[in-house]
Amino acid sequence: MAILSELPSDVVLELFTHFPLKTLIAARGVSRTWRTFVEESDINPIRRALLHFYLRIVHSPWFLVSRKWVAENNRSFDREDYMRTLRQYGPGCHIPEDFAMWILEWPARAVIRCQWPGLPDTLCRVPCNPLTRCIGYNCLGTLPPTVRVVTYSEYVNDEDENDDEQLFIDVPALAIWEEPRDVKIWLLLDGSDRFRGQILSTSADFNEFEGDKYHTNQFYNYKKNWLDYLEYQIGQADCVYEIHADYVERPASFYEPGPLALDFDSERIVGREWSKISDTEG
Repeated sequence: MAILSELPSDVVLELFTHFPLKTLIAARGVSRTWRTFVEESDINPIRRALLHFYLRIVHSPWFLVSRKWVAENNRSFDREDYMRTLRQYGPGCHIPEDFAMWILEWPARAVIRCQWPGLPDTLCRVPCNPLTRCIGYNCLGTLPPTVRVVTYSEYVNDEDENDDEQLFIDVPALAIWEEPRDVKIWLLLDGSDRFRGQILSTSADFNEFEGDKYHTNQFYNYKKNWLDYLEYQIGQADCVYEIHADYVERPASFYEPGPLALDFDSERIVGREWSKISDTEG
């Protein structure tokens, strides 16, 4: 078998288009030639964006100082099983390609702002070191993943009745994060074009629990897709470091008294579960 250097460049470039993210990361460190192959090959644009994010993160000034808690608390999980669980919710539940690739290929050591299925589903509260933790709940850490029903309501003018009619739209959603003041961040898994793949938030000002549904009459347009959300979180990490860089020198006792984390209360994610394929058959 010919070694890679003996193959025509166009063949090598084609091979690189099939490499997963971790292989591309490793390939960049082999030689300048291989790095050029990574840069010039026609890689899936989502994988290319994830590679760019990874390199930006590991070369950022906050990367090493933010890894201690991640390294101590990161646990392995079955990524393929995670995706199989989400696929059980059927065709009405659309899993965005960028989120799926992130779950399957993202290096766990490069977790962004404590949001990862392999990290605990715990509450981080003040006092905490802003360089290592984010205040809020890591909803992704609740395994197995559960898709919830978020019901969006809107008023549509009825010209015949000369009145507004209230419509309710059930949207499948995966809880990502809960911020202080009960602001929840959701990845919408809607199969239609209206909300598909968007990252939206619901606020305590608009949320209400009625029966078995989690209602909101307003979605805040957080980010248009998962890649935009990741880029936003990286930018947030940059800003936090710029503001709190001096926290690197502060002793652990500075953040006492009080624990940095409490057990996550799964009842906080309300709303009924979106029907799985097995629930709708027969």
